[in-house]
Amino acid sequence: MSKNEAIVNELKTTAQRKEAILGQLCIAWVGHLGQHIILFPGSSHKARTLENSEGGNIDLTAKELK
Repeated sequence: MSKNEAIVNELKTTAQRKEAILGQLCIAWVGHLGQHIILFPGSSHKARTLENSEGGNIDLTAKELK
C-alpha cells in the first residue's frame, strides 16, 4: 500500500467514525484552519451542496487535525 493510500484509508475511517462523507470531513478540516478562512462549499447539484455544507458541523480533535 502506498503512503497516499494509507492516508486516504485513515481519512475514510475518520469520516465513518464521524458519520460523514469524505468531502464533509475535508470541509471540516479546512474550517478548522483559522478564523480568517472562508469556505464556499458547492457543487453542480443542489443536494450535494447541502450535503457538503454539513461539514461545518463536524468537530475534529487536535489529533484528527494533524
